[in-house]
Amino acid sequence: MIEASFHKKIGEFDLNASISGEGMILLTGANGSGKTTFLKSIAGYFPIDSGTIILNSVNVTEMPVSARKAVYIGSDSSINSLTVHDHIAWPKSSLTLPEKERIMISLGIDFNGKVGNLSLGQRIRVSIATAIISGPRILLIDEVLANVSKVHEFCLALSEIALRSRIDVIAAMQTDDLKDVFGQVFCISNGLLSRVK
Repeated sequence: MIEASFHKKIGEFDLNASISGEGMILLTGANGSGKTTFLKSIAGYFPIDSGTIILNSVNVTEMPVSARKAVYIGSDSSINSLTVHDHIAWPKSSLTLPEKERIMISLGIDFNGKVGNLSLGQRIRVSIATAIISGPRILLIDEVLANVSKVHEFCLALSEIALRSRIDVIAAMQTDDLKDVFGQVFCISNGLLSRVK
């Protein structure tokens, strides 16, 4: 569950965001509308100017990035020098090897080799699987799902894993093409967030 209401100003841009939701949340909006600022504020990369951010009943507003358990995933989130299996094994986790392998299979990771040699879509699959294995409160996926092949199927699998693992997901996209997979849809425009579904 995410409950957040905060203000963040970067230069001339003002973000005023209020959100309450859980499960699979889709965040839509045009380029420059504030999607990345919103996600990076939740993750702690951008300290907010006022307000609160609560994840699973834990107030993370003043917590450092490393303590929030809010994983931000962008196009450069993978560790490209590692192999796929080393990448998956990298985070500290309470999951067993068979549990990790089930996540990989569910997310369509049936390839190995050095992550840096993979397509962007494959690197995103690996980054998201690694993030899930790390045991986060929330995944913050920023404008990368459009690069994943069979993205509808991928998001359905992600939804099942997230529900089972009690992980909330906020995925930012310019369009609402995947709104049928996401239980809640919010739109951001000029730094203002509103609920659509």
